[in-house]
Amino acid sequence: DRILQSFASRDEGSDPHCTWLFSATMSADIKRVQSRYIKNAKMIDARGQEEKPLIRQQYMLTFEEDRLEALKRYLHVNENFYGLIFCQTKAEVAETEAALKHEGFKVDSLHGDKVQRDREAVFAAWKKKTIKIVIATDVAARGLDVKGLTHVVNMSIPREDESYVHRIGRTGRAG
Repeated sequence: DRILQSFASRDEGSDPHCTWLFSATMSADIKRVQSRYIKNAKMIDARGQEEKPLIRQQYMLTFEEDRLEALKRYLHVNENFYGLIFCQTKAEVAETEAALKHEGFKVDSLHGDKVQRDREAVFAAWKKKTIKIVIATDVAARGLDVKGLTHVVNMSIPREDESYVHRIGRTGRAG
C-alpha cells in the first residue's frame, strides 16, 4: 500500500491517465513491453518490503535414469510431503504420475493439455489435501498459491533462470 500511495500522488496538472505494469520479475520480454507502451516509466523494486520466508534448498545428484527411483525413495522417507514436482515436458509428467500412482501415492498432474475444468478439479482436490502431490510443467509455476506446501521438487533444472525462481516461490508464498 505504501508503495502504491507514493506513486499514486502526482504533480498537479499532470496527465490523469496512469498505466501500471506489475511483474514479479523483469525479463527482457517484460522490459520490451514496458518500453513500447509505457513512456517515462517509473520502476518500483519491492524487494525487502516484506519479510521473506525461509526457504531451504537441497539438491541430490543422480544419474538421469535413477531420478524417478530417487524421487520415490525421497517421498517414502518424507511422509508429510505436500507439494509440487516440476518436470520439463508433459511426457515426463505422465511418466512420473503413473510411477507414483503405482507406488500408492495420492497424485495428480497439471500441464498445458488439461482443460480448465480439469485443472480446477486438480487444484480443488489438492487444496482439500485429497491429493498430496501435483506433478506439473512450468505452466503451473506462475500464479499458483496453496497454503502449507512443504516441498517443491525440480526433477531437472529448468531451462530458464526465472522458471526456477517461480517454481521454488510456490513454497515461499505459501509460508
